[in-house]
Amino acid sequence: MVQTAGKSIPELPKPNSKTTWNSQQCKELIRITERARVSTHTELNQDLYNEYQKSGDRKSYEDPYFLRRVQLTSNAIYCYGLNEIRDVASYIQFLHAAIVNICDEPTWVVPAHTRCKVDLFNAETAFALAQVMEVVGHMLDGNLVARVYQEIDKRVLTPYEQSGRSEWWYTSPSNWNGVVNSSVGACFLLVPMDPDRAIRGVSQALEGLKHYLNKGFGLDGATVEGVGYWQYGLSYLTAFFEMIRARSLGGIDLLQDPRIMSIASSARKLQLGPNKFAPFGDAEEDKMTFSPGFISRLAERLNQPELRNMLAIPTGGSFSQSNVAMSKSALVFRDLAWWDGSLPQPPIELSDAVLPNTGVARMVIGSSHSPQLVIIAKAGHNGEEHNHCDIGSFVVHFDGENYITDPGKGLYTKQYSDPKTRYLSDWPKSIIHSVPILSQQIQGVGSEYSGTISNVTVQDHTKSIQIDMTKAYVLSTLKSFQRVIRAYEEPEGYVVELSDTLDATQSVTVLEGFMTYLPNRQTAPNQVSLFGKNATLEMTVVQPCTGNELFVVQELEDVCREQKKTKSLFKISLLLYRNLQQQTVIVRFTLRKNAAKSL
Repeated sequence: MVQTAGKSIPELPKPNSKTTWNSQQCKELIRITERARVSTHTELNQDLYNEYQKSGDRKSYEDPYFLRRVQLTSNAIYCYGLNEIRDVASYIQFLHAAIVNICDEPTWVVPAHTRCKVDLFNAETAFALAQVMEVVGHMLDGNLVARVYQEIDKRVLTPYEQSGRSEWWYTSPSNWNGVVNSSVGACFLLVPMDPDRAIRGVSQALEGLKHYLNKGFGLDGATVEGVGYWQYGLSYLTAFFEMIRARSLGGIDLLQDPRIMSIASSARKLQLGPNKFAPFGDAEEDKMTFSPGFISRLAERLNQPELRNMLAIPTGGSFSQSNVAMSKSALVFRDLAWWDGSLPQPPIELSDAVLPNTGVARMVIGSSHSPQLVIIAKAGHNGEEHNHCDIGSFVVHFDGENYITDPGKGLYTKQYSDPKTRYLSDWPKSIIHSVPILSQQIQGVGSEYSGTISNVTVQDHTKSIQIDMTKAYVLSTLKSFQRVIRAYEEPEGYVVELSDTLDATQSVTVLEGFMTYLPNRQTAPNQVSLFGKNATLEMTVVQPCTGNELFVVQELEDVCREQKKTKSLFKISLLLYRNLQQQTVIVRFTLRKNAAKSL
């Protein structure tokens, strides 16, 4: 039976002790929240709120919104960890002010989510405040604590009870389901109330989460939303399920489920290296960081120690998190409880992996004793959550850098987040991905436009992935379109060979495209070099070989400016000047280590 009172995180270290304050995890969490804690850029007003409707801009309101919640997190950790009582008093004042600021907000629902009575961020805010009340509420004025509970009830719990089941996210397969139902379910266990009401609320949350676990992940355990949203939904679910375990004195252990074990292990199959994961869809291209408490807890509880490699950082790097991540007080206190402050150091060993239902395959060449070459490719369909039209897209990764890449998430605006207007921007279209254009046709939008990983092989030290892309295009004359990516190691370096074979009832033109953020130089009409920090990737046309093949390099300045990217994205197009019913295009990528580091 679940108790409606008691510690929700029994693993939290002792409060106000030298051991806690001097622990590595506490030092790290204080370090990365300190700048935000003393920031004065936290004003929220109606003008900022209205900016979303005027221009579609989300950041103007959401940046200070999240900064306020980082201040909640940071001051709460200070109050919990400081062992000198005379030092705690000033931080209690700061924490009091942070809580009042949040309680005074007219709404916790951000302007991008106003169609919901309960959205991601007011559910998160409720959980954050309720968690802070549990761990440091005894230090605060009783009237303030009572107000916090009243605000949570009024803004989140009561609306959830009244209309939560009719909200679109309640049975959705998306991360929203995991975040909202878990956060609200946790609040029913943290906010003082009638036990019968609390149990009804927890039951309602668990009912919704069944849909998330059953529909939000493929049979292979993976989500098409990408590894960032894998973490988002699953981290809150883990916190909620572990709270139920704690409150039932270990009697109800919802994490020990083969389905969750499969879901947990899937994310490791998307890793390219320390801080680097497959950037398909709206995933991060540059780097990806994880809640260390969440990952450590999954690794321990599910007996999957290899999950900790997801926390690895590049040599010489340090632990870091965004303001958005540190705004999630409920999860940060679990970092303090479940993480020991350590991070795996490179090298980390990766191996070949396939997620057949989601349509992702990874090949790894070389041993972990030296930087490995990692190739990851995607099939799937073009109607996915956070969709990009990217069937056949692939990434060539080496030593911390994506040489050939997928561009990653776009700028979240009103237009970008609305399926009706999302594709007014080129960013999610196939034209900005490493896939071909056939007879001037890009890939179609919708789940009917799909691809499959039809073969993955290892033969004579050569590994290969075959993707059937026939159904990805709005081209009725196309009988078959197969992409094969082979990889192997030679004495002078690594080789990746891409082969596209097309069969149609009428002549088709093929315009190949390859994306990179790296500096590059065209060294011959049919040859381009990409320059990384520790290697150079040389692209060469192998077939056809008529002398007319031409690479064209274009810096996508306008689209990068639109997306507010801080680095340049380049598209390398291959012009073939052929119009045939059957044809094969082969491009070889040769990566040589220790090459020149500058142009």
